Amino acid sequence: MRTIATLADLNEAHLLRSILESEGIPAFLPDEHTIQVDWALMNAVGGIRIQVPEGLSEEGREIVARFRRDQSQPLKMVCPKCGHANVRRDRRERNFAIALLVVLGIPYPWKTPYRCLDCTHTWNAKESGSNEN
Repeated sequence: MRTIATLADLNEAHLLRSILESEGIPAFLPDEHTIQVDWALMNAVGGIRIQVPEGLSEEGREIVARFRRDQSQPLKMVCPKCGHANVRRDRRERNFAIALLVVLGIPYPWKTPYRCLDCTHTWNAKESGSNEN
């Protein structure tokens, strides 16, 4: 087995192992249980290593590089009406709910919708609008 990546986050290591296995590369996390028992041991064991068989290490490294490149691309919210990316969270309803709670003691559930600054369209995140690039 050959180590192709060392990570500091166990969830990310599990995700990467799943991606490798979906590509047909068997992957192994040798220090997984040690780190689950005591996070302070992560530095002592050198982080969470992802290992693959010797013959598949180059292909595994390419998949790790693609995964890291994809992770560095943030999700961009675009307006579902006009398609522009000039979008912000509309916090007016949240501010109203906080003022109502502080002044009158009445709780008011709120949603924080998104608002396009170009066409002033407002929508909730569940209505789509997020695209991966």
